[in-house]
Amino acid sequence: LLVCLCAIARIRGRRIIGIGLGTKKITTTAGTILVRALVGLFDRMYMRDQRSLDQCAALSANSGKLALSADLAYALKWGPADISRQKPDKIIAVTLVDYIFEEMDAARRQSVLRHLAGALAAFIRQGYKIRLLPLQRQNEYSGSHGDEKILKELQMQIPAELQAQCHLTAIEATAQSIEDAYAGVCLTVGMRFH
Repeated sequence: LLVCLCAIARIRGRRIIGIGLGTKKITTTAGTILVRALVGLFDRMYMRDQRSLDQCAALSANSGKLALSADLAYALKWGPADISRQKPDKIIAVTLVDYIFEEMDAARRQSVLRHLAGALAAFIRQGYKIRLLPLQRQNEYSGSHGDEKILKELQMQIPAELQAQCHLTAIEATAQSIEDAYAGVCLTVGMRFH
């Protein structure tokens, strides 16, 4: 079904980016053909686990389109039912997508980062803390630097006297790590659907 939907999107001239994709163990010829077709149709595929990434890379000559994602937050069970009634801390979480910035020229990139830093600095002055969350990992297949590099660049754009209130928080692809990363967050500003 996904191959059909992607083919229709391609015919209509759309870019296709998959986030949080995974594959079961491919054991059939039909499965191999479909995975190769999918990788060919996508502009970029963010795989949810290393096994899926390795399998798709082995089945396709287009492995430069593949990247490993830590975007597992959509699968997280958020704990007790009354969690929404707990008062959150004044923490704003921020995520960015690395490849968007890699496609920008240097002047545009710096301009966007400067504007983002200015907006975050205004919140810091109102007593908020900023938590920068790198979700996209660096990986050898796509040559992606991952989110951490661009988030560090953003952090350096924050005025020096406010940088202590802006932290980069590493996330592992585990439910506990994700839960810890989002603990106390009152607002997440991001470039992802989950």
